[in-house]
Amino acid sequence: MLGPSVVGKSAVTIRFCENKFVAVHLPTIEDTYHASAELDGQRYACEVKDTAGQDELSLFAAQSSIGVHGYVLLYSVTDMASFEAIRTINLQLLSTLGCNSTPRVLVGNQIDLEDLRKVSYEDGEDLAAELNCPFVECSALTGQGVTDVFHSLLRAIDGQMMPAEEVAVEPEEEPQPQGQPPSQHHGLCTIS
Repeated sequence: MLGPSVVGKSAVTIRFCENKFVAVHLPTIEDTYHASAELDGQRYACEVKDTAGQDELSLFAAQSSIGVHGYVLLYSVTDMASFEAIRTINLQLLSTLGCNSTPRVLVGNQIDLEDLRKVSYEDGEDLAAELNCPFVECSALTGQGVTDVFHSLLRAIDGQMMPAEEVAVEPEEEPQPQGQPPSQHHGLCTIS
C-alpha cells in the first residue's frame, strides 16, 4: 500500500482485511494485515503491507519489496498534491525494482467526500492509462469499491504470473480421497 501520508492507506487496508473503519489512526511505520479473498473461483490468502506515507523526498526501501506480488498506489480524491505525487512514487517503485512494470492498481480514496473532490474520475483514468494499470475509486469509510481495489490487483498479479498461453492449460486434478470434495486453488499474495 503506497501513497502520500494521510490519504487513507491504513483505513483502506483495515476496511479490506477487517471490514471496519477506524476513524482515528496513528501514523504508520509498517504494519502487516491478513485477509482471504475469493475471485473467479479461486481463493487467495492475502498479506497486505501498510507502509508509512511516501513523499517526493522519501526513498522506497528495497527491503519493503521482497516477496511482494503487487502494489496499491493510493491518493485522496480531495487532495491534488497526493494525486500528483503518485507519478514520483511509481517511478521510485519501478526504479527500486529495476523494471518497467509490475502489478499495480491506481486508487482514488475518499469518494464519500464528493463535495471536497479536487481530482476528477477522468484524471484518475488518464493517470492509470499513463501508468498502464487498472484504476478504482473507493471509500474506506463506507466500504464502497474497497473489494474492487484488491480484486483488480489480484487480476493484475494473476496476469503477470500466468501468461495468457499458460492460462488455457488445465492442471491435472490430484486424486482426492473418496467422499472428499476436489481441492480449491489457494494462492498466496503479498500486497504493498
